[in-house]
Amino acid sequence: KATYLSKSELAEAVSKVMITKELQNKTYTLTDNKTYDQYEIADILSKVRGQKHEYKPVTSEEYSKILENEYGLKGSINKIIISLYESMSKGQDDIITNDFEIILQRKPTTLIETLNKLNIK
Repeated sequence: KATYLSKSELAEAVSKVMITKELQNKTYTLTDNKTYDQYEIADILSKVRGQKHEYKPVTSEEYSKILENEYGLKGSINKIIISLYESMSKGQDDIITNDFEIILQRKPTTLIETLNKLNIK
């Protein structure tokens, strides 16, 4: 499982820390209020796109080949994505904090709201 925040919300939080003295010199872990597994992500994508998406687990080696053969992702970027995939698979990213809310004084946008805004039909 992992949490998801949009780049714009991450940038907003980081910018706020940079300009607010009381927030500086601290360590933050910016997360959403919910973690999602890959099956939940597939369900959310199905709802947002209006077509069925299914998650089929694969090994790291298989995923690396998919990234290379289907998306042309080789070398360092492939290794980074595989590292993230393995981290999520092991539950190392199943973390929720309220740091985002502390910084911006509001809840983050939900994953489904973010995807709907992107209009990824």
